[in-house]
Amino acid sequence: MTASRKNKIEYISAAEVLAIHDRIIDGVGGIRGVRDENLFRSAAMRPQTAFGGSDVYPDVWTKAAVLMEGIAVFHPFSDGNKRTSITAASAFLYRNGYEIELPVEETEEMVLDVAQKKMDVPQIAAWLQKHSRGH
Repeated sequence: MTASRKNKIEYISAAEVLAIHDRIIDGVGGIRGVRDENLFRSAAMRPQTAFGGSDVYPDVWTKAAVLMEGIAVFHPFSDGNKRTSITAASAFLYRNGYEIELPVEETEEMVLDVAQKKMDVPQIAAWLQKHSRGH
């Protein structure tokens, strides 16, 4: 059942984002660890932002996009921020009923565009939605 059908978003925790990062670094190499704890917490919790009792980011796609952007742009980790950003967004979407189909070259280009601020949150959300299917 997808998040849209059950109307309850299931978030991934900061600890889960950190575990994703650690698995990536352990698998492909790099420097393990959080470079800036405040940036890390901010990026990991950003999808849950609410104001006046309403979610700032209204749907699963926008929430995944701000999670990805927060990690890719703010670089909370010592290494592996771009890889962690797409993997965390994928894990979040999977938890909410969607699988991303990631064409390698296109995904690499997209993640670089996000990190270089060439894509905004609505563009990231649209890309994620275009490349996802329900599971």
